[in-house]
Amino acid sequence: MTIRLEVDIGGTGITAAPVDLERGSLVDDRQYVATPRHATPAAVATTVAELVHGVGTAGPVGLGFPGVLN
Repeated sequence: MTIRLEVDIGGTGITAAPVDLERGSLVDDRQYVATPRHATPAAVATTVAELVHGVGTAGPVGLGFPGVLN
């Protein structure tokens, strides 16, 4: 089983969950926190770090976040 912590950074919330990459399924429940009201890079990074430490999964982390593609 290959597990990676996946984090989705959204405009209203940040979600994290450990995912079994071989099965494509969640290993545990999703954890959710609100995106900081003033979502500066430092504030979002701090929030993500707290969330990652709270989930307690060691190893690689995959991040997804909104952005504009041209």
